[in-house]
Amino acid sequence: MNTFATRLAASYRTSWRTRANFSFGLRASLLIGFGIILGLLTFLGVLAIMGERSTIADFNKLLTVDMKMDDVGQDSALAMMKARQYEKDFLLRYREFGFNEAKSRYVTLLQANLANARGLLAEMGHLSGDPETVQQVQRAVQAIDHYENAFLSVVALYGQLGFVDTGLEGQFRDNAHQIEALLLASPKERELIIDLLSIRRLEKDYLLRGRDVDSKATGQALAQFRTDVASAAIASERKAKLTSLVDAYASQFEQYVQIAEQIKLDKRSYLAAVQAIEPGLEKLLDNALTKNAAARDAIRRKAVQTETIIEMIGLLVILLGLAVAWTVSRRITTAIDKTIQFAERITAGDLRTQTDYQGRDEFSVLGRALNHMANSLQEAVQVQQHRAAELEGMNAELERRVLARTAELEKSEDRFRKLAELSSDWYWEQDENFVFTRISNNMAKIIGVPDDFYLGKTRWELPIEMTEEEWAPHKAALNAHQTFTDFEYKVQTGHPDPLWFSVSGEPLFDANGTFTGYRGIGKQITERKLVQEIIKHRSLHDILTGLPNRALLQDRLAQALTYAARYSHVVWIVFIDLDGFKNINDTLGHKAGDIVLKEIAKRLQSLIRESDTASRLGGDEFVLILQEHVDGKDIQRAVERIMTMLAQPLMVDGQQVCLGCSVGLAAYPSDGLDVNTLVEHADAAMYCAKQNGRNNFQFYDSSMKMMR
Repeated sequence: MNTFATRLAASYRTSWRTRANFSFGLRASLLIGFGIILGLLTFLGVLAIMGERSTIADFNKLLTVDMKMDDVGQDSALAMMKARQYEKDFLLRYREFGFNEAKSRYVTLLQANLANARGLLAEMGHLSGDPETVQQVQRAVQAIDHYENAFLSVVALYGQLGFVDTGLEGQFRDNAHQIEALLLASPKERELIIDLLSIRRLEKDYLLRGRDVDSKATGQALAQFRTDVASAAIASERKAKLTSLVDAYASQFEQYVQIAEQIKLDKRSYLAAVQAIEPGLEKLLDNALTKNAAARDAIRRKAVQTETIIEMIGLLVILLGLAVAWTVSRRITTAIDKTIQFAERITAGDLRTQTDYQGRDEFSVLGRALNHMANSLQEAVQVQQHRAAELEGMNAELERRVLARTAELEKSEDRFRKLAELSSDWYWEQDENFVFTRISNNMAKIIGVPDDFYLGKTRWELPIEMTEEEWAPHKAALNAHQTFTDFEYKVQTGHPDPLWFSVSGEPLFDANGTFTGYRGIGKQITERKLVQEIIKHRSLHDILTGLPNRALLQDRLAQALTYAARYSHVVWIVFIDLDGFKNINDTLGHKAGDIVLKEIAKRLQSLIRESDTASRLGGDEFVLILQEHVDGKDIQRAVERIMTMLAQPLMVDGQQVCLGCSVGLAAYPSDGLDVNTLVEHADAAMYCAKQNGRNNFQFYDSSMKMMR
């Protein structure tokens, strides 16, 4: 092709030099006309490119800021949601984990998320550059600071309160234990011991529920206890010691109540700050989006103006081109016809054809050049045929090499097919002593522990929660060099909750059949285990109220009876049936009945201690297990309190509903020694209460069997 181009150019130059009396009319017309058109097209293209670049640059800048503002706004809102979650986790679990552990777990994370939210808000103000937005950001940051300071104040107050053995709670409980020790030293002071137990029960009610009525009742009981100590016939030295301990107990309990009230006030303070933060964040994002919308409109108007200018110039170029074409078309029509005929013969494959141009104008030069082109094409075809033969040989050799390489890849694929079929979260290898020699990087990403932690250790040397008996089957399979699949275990890491994993592996042998170790894969199955736990929970709890169902009730009652038999305690079974519940279902519908049952369940939960159990057997029947009531008078007061609470009116679909209840009681060990017997006897007592006019309670006695 290079030879062809060279010959064509040489032919054209020769023809140009040999021409005489050449006319420049056609060339001049074409050069001038198309020069103007080309200039206008160039100007039009530059203008279009500049306008497009300007529009794209403005749009990209706006899009970048828009997306960044949206991301920052969402991230700041998410940071506040996480901070609120950690706040709630601290308030819900500080008594479960202890103050210091809960503070370490949740308060630090809350402060980190608040700091993140402040940083994101500052970035939003910087991106916007709008004074109004900057002021809104400052107000939002001030509200976050107020929220953080108020919450930290609440945390400090919880630290003063303490829990069980710490803070004020630990102090007044220690005084109570000292009082109890002094009273137990003398068996004649049984009445004072009973008063002290009543004080402790009221104290526990206040600590559990935080109600004013419980704190007042505890204060009144302490005052009465002082009076009883003052009038008791005991030695003056012991009386002075008891009085001192009671005064300290009362002072510390009163201080505990005051701090608890202060916590309520501080909570209202930071909740008010939170209510100011979230609308502020929404307003910030709305303002930013409004400004971005205005900027987009401006960019759109600019693009429309640019398009209008380009269209006008384009129309001018078209008109000028038509004028130039009309001017020269008449002069080139004949020459074009001859050129078309020559092209048709060349297209038909007649490379020996020649033109018959005569004259000294541009088309005559073109004709001679086309003749040389035809000659050159003949030579090019011959060269192409020769090259095609060479390429065919090269393609055959390349195909042979591809087939050989494909065979090698198939062998390599066969060696690793089995491993590929086991692919999962991470890959591992062990030597002949079952020591890890390789762990893929995915394991470090999943569990957050570097790979070096595993290397040089066996699986049972890792922090896996499993006994030696549970390890035994797995070790036996390894020692027998067997393939194993889906071996599950739990790992306690830095995560709040443990992680579950499943591993599979196959033994490795060298060419001589000697065992060289194991290789395999692993995957995380924590989510599957959590689903299994949810299924288990639903199988043991009532779907409507969330209370334990009959199966879980029997399990907890069996545990309570075992404990009571070991320590000679009394366990009370309270069987409750709602009076008039069927009328609600018949008149208001089953949906209203469900609302009533949920509310009754909440009330029962609020009345019992943590050591007690409230369950729903089905329909409108509920059963309570009460373990810390000493005698019949104590349980009678508890039942009266339950009946009073359940009798309070409640609203259902805008209507006030009042319910009573019939209650039957049975006690271990006097009324039965096993689970089924006690529940049946409590049921019989409840039935007797219904027979006696409803809305009352009955203790079980042996005569009730015949009535049931």
